[in-house]
Amino acid sequence: MTTPRERTVILILVTIAALIILWDFSEPYRKSIGKMLLVPVKTISAHDAPITTIALSRDGKELATAARDNTIKLWRLPEGHLLHTLKGHTRTILRLAFTPDGKHLLSASADLTVRMWAVETGKLERQWDSERTVDWHTGWIQALAVSPDGRWMATGSRDTTIKVWDLKTGELFRTLWGHADAVTTVAFHPKQSNLLASGSTDGSIWVWDVVRGEPEVKLSPMGGYNPCAMAFTPDGALLVIGSYASMGVRVLDWRKGKFVGWGTGIEGTVWALDISPDGRYVAAGAGDNAVWIYDLTHIHDQTLERVRSIRYMVERQSGMDPWGDVRGVAFAPDGKTLVTAMEDGKVRLWRLTGIAFDLPSLPLPSLPEGHGHRH
Repeated sequence: MTTPRERTVILILVTIAALIILWDFSEPYRKSIGKMLLVPVKTISAHDAPITTIALSRDGKELATAARDNTIKLWRLPEGHLLHTLKGHTRTILRLAFTPDGKHLLSASADLTVRMWAVETGKLERQWDSERTVDWHTGWIQALAVSPDGRWMATGSRDTTIKVWDLKTGELFRTLWGHADAVTTVAFHPKQSNLLASGSTDGSIWVWDVVRGEPEVKLSPMGGYNPCAMAFTPDGALLVIGSYASMGVRVLDWRKGKFVGWGTGIEGTVWALDISPDGRYVAAGAGDNAVWIYDLTHIHDQTLERVRSIRYMVERQSGMDPWGDVRGVAFAPDGKTLVTAMEDGKVRLWRLTGIAFDLPSLPLPSLPEGHGHRH
């Protein structure tokens, strides 16, 4: 018979041996899932309808979610307490953005309106539309951004224009013409509030000086690469772009007009992306029921290193998409928490531990044809 001490030693040795064997045989799985460990922290059942977009306040304390029921909900994080339900939009809400001071939330919709809500009270404070606003858009408002100094709001539309608004007065400052098709995404430079990037389904990417009303850079269309989401790195040196139709994530040295990296593997449209506060990671929410995380500091042969992918399979429910596109991603200010939102109506909070650890991941089937651009 073995003593308790001997049994303990045997158990330790067996455990070590099992870990070595698992590590040795898990190379294909490590490549498929990535090397970053994300620990689930909280799940918020936010809506009974599919989520369409989210926004996180600069301090990370308020989260806004919009769904196909045309409502917006404001949440207090990390507790996940509901603060307000905002009603008024009559069609799909496509974009949300907080002002830098966190006092207001802006929402853009296919109902051809943009609305400004008071975060503290949940009250509607201002509305831009064809009846109240001179020279308003004539198509869906598909793009929305607020400058880092809180001075400007930029809106992009299916009418091919970008309009820059003075947020203090609500008045139109400038209309930017140049794209030949719908403007689908805009992003302000984090250091220079006068610089605005825009992307269109004409395939082009422009960076504008909104004060002068002229483009600083114009990147010609690139063979089917149509931008859907974009963000500058925190230092403003690079522009990260997510595309429609399985074209992945591209990294652009925008001053040189040159693509320097490509995040591959995504099957579906990149609906949303965000960059960690330290500028190292980009998280992309896609139409293949997955969140993809790439390391912007590791680019080899113009390929971004993928450090993690989180795949979901959503049960078929009435009115729900069984594939559950990921419609929102946002890094918290500490860079250690990632917020994701899906078409199952749930918001999930993840903790990035910084520990390299891997578990086997079963491959999922490819997406059926036709699973792509939609709102």
